[in-house]
Amino acid sequence: EARKNITDPLQRLSLSQIGIAGVILGKEKRALIQEASGMGYIVKEGTLLGENSGIVTAITADGVTIKQHFQEYMGRVSTREVVLSLKKEEGVTGK
Repeated sequence: EARKNITDPLQRLSLSQIGIAGVILGKEKRALIQEASGMGYIVKEGTLLGENSGIVTAITADGVTIKQHFQEYMGRVSTREVVLSLKKEEGVTGK
């Protein structure tokens, strides 16, 4: 199975284990995500993130949008977008 070949720790995470700790807006938008253990990662648009071949498609002042492809129980491949919202007590920096 292809999942066994994943070496990037970001691709091993379930989106339910991830929180958005901060967003940096500017020429190149970036977001600081934090997993349940407290480990933080900086991501940008195009970063592979989460299970189901998730990819970061947008970073806004409100949070991060991730598009996932997953196989339904009947074998059909579907796509869904998940928006992880910025925690309200955290801040936004940038232009």
